[in-house]
Amino acid sequence: MKKVFLLFVISLLSINSFGQEKTTLLKKLGWIYVRNMEGLIGFIDSKGKEVVPMKYANIDSFGEYKDDWARVENEQGLIGFIDSKGKEIVPTKYLRVYPFGEDKENWAKVMIKDELELYGYINLDGKEIVKPIYTKILVPK
Repeated sequence: MKKVFLLFVISLLSINSFGQEKTTLLKKLGWIYVRNMEGLIGFIDSKGKEVVPMKYANIDSFGEYKDDWARVENEQGLIGFIDSKGKEIVPTKYLRVYPFGEDKENWAKVMIKDELELYGYINLDGKEIVKPIYTKILVPK
């Protein structure tokens, strides 16, 4: 019973720290924040149907990188994106994602870690347009 109560309190604290901008869009969508016993989070709709599976360690605000996209992070700390329909647009496979337009309009630099840090780009559709196979990318400004 103490474990259930503690999990409930932790969930309330997590929801409270979830952010005003997140809850505004979530209210509009009718989504409800849920966390499972392993601490992974997702969303259900007002009918209890899962719209975002509970497989993420973190879900950021929608619109920080692109309108209607939220940055998600898996248990290994790898980054991807979901859209406001709950679909995973960019799989959680990147160690870092830079802002869109930083190097080239409508492109975001991405980084994976193999033996080295490798860079590439995704576009606004979430497609990998330059595979992350380069140890350095310099774009003239």
